[in-house]
Amino acid sequence: MIAARLHAYGRLPVVEEVPDPPAPQAGEVVVRVAGAGLCRTDLHVLDGVFADVLARMAPERAGDGDRVGRLRGFPGHPAFLRRPFGPGWALVGDAGYVKDPLTAHGITDALRDAELLARAAVDGSPAAFAGYEAQRDVLARPLLDVAERIAAYEWDLTDIEGLLRAESAAMRPEVAVVRGFDEPMRAPAAA
Repeated sequence: MIAARLHAYGRLPVVEEVPDPPAPQAGEVVVRVAGAGLCRTDLHVLDGVFADVLARMAPERAGDGDRVGRLRGFPGHPAFLRRPFGPGWALVGDAGYVKDPLTAHGITDALRDAELLARAAVDGSPAAFAGYEAQRDVLARPLLDVAERIAAYEWDLTDIEGLLRAESAAMRPEVAVVRGFDEPMRAPAAA
């Protein structure tokens, strides 16, 4: 299969052929991604690379679409959390809540939530999915709160220093959880 892979920080992604993943073993989950996108800030950072990646990975989509209206900026929206799971569905990252993108923390949220969700799915119990929601909320709420305060633009240079320190402090519990992902998932014991 074809994948866009980032091999080193500060380098552009490389589109290359990679082996298909093996069939999942006990305690593993395969997640099918039906679609993905990049926000405008990602497109700016990639500076045109996205078009090349898209042309190689999904040539049937490259060049598709015509702009039919004016481009609009993000006017802001109050942050909120959605319920992140239900029968046959689950949400990760910004699909599970709204947070102003100004802090550029979205991909971290998505990857964190994907791992937490995968661990809940391996367990498969309602309690595991409720635990996913609870842990996601505990980690996300402080980041949502500080993002709201930063995005309000009601600060001066002294205030923003404190807000950025608050954002850093809000990330510490998340970093501790992500570091724990090095521990392998364990399938639940057979009943």
